[in-house]
Formats: sequence, structure tokens, C-alpha cells
Amino acid sequence: MQISSYEPANRQTTPDFLVAVTDPNARIPRAGFSNQPRTAAEFAEYFRKSPQGKANSAEIDEYLNRFVGNDDEKMAYIESARAEFAKGSGNAKWVFVSLSKIWHG
Repeated sequence: MQISSYEPANRQTTPDFLVAVTDPNARIPRAGFSNQPRTAAEFAEYFRKSPQGKANSAEIDEYLNRFVGNDDEKMAYIESARAEFAKGSGNAKWVFVSLSKIWHG
């Protein structure tokens, strides 16, 4: 994601840039832009209106429509979790060695 009204510092990683953008003292305004978001609310609005924000919102809506309140998906998940647990639960080979055997050989 590009926040086009701010410039990353030289060799700045994306995570560092995103942190810096939230700090008014660390932001580097890009030349030619005068309407940069400055507050948390303005950044949130900027994100919501961006293509990435719209895609994120659509993905959340799709998830909610598919999974929330869907008993079939809930049961499928529960059965999957039980099967996964059952696969590994019987294969463990526990080896108990007494400490005296370790110390004395």
C-alpha cells in the first residue's frame, strides 16, 4: 500500500514507514501534496476510501456472510479440529528414563 502524500525515508522498510507515518514528528510530506491525512480519523478515512480499504472491507463482508451464524461451517470446523487432534494423539511414544539412570549410566 502506498500512502502517496508521504515520502519514505531513504532505505526505510515498509513496516518502519507505516510506523513513521503515524508519528507527526517522523512523517516526511511528499512535495506537491497539501491535503495529507494528519489525524487517526483522517488516516482511517483515507484507508477506507483506498482500493486496499475497499478490498479489505469486501473480504471482511465475505467472511462474515460465509461463517458467522453458519452452523454447517461450524460443524465442519469442529470435525476437522477433532480429526486433526486424533491423528497425532495416538502416535506419541513416550520414553521415561529415570534420572539415576542418566547420571550413573
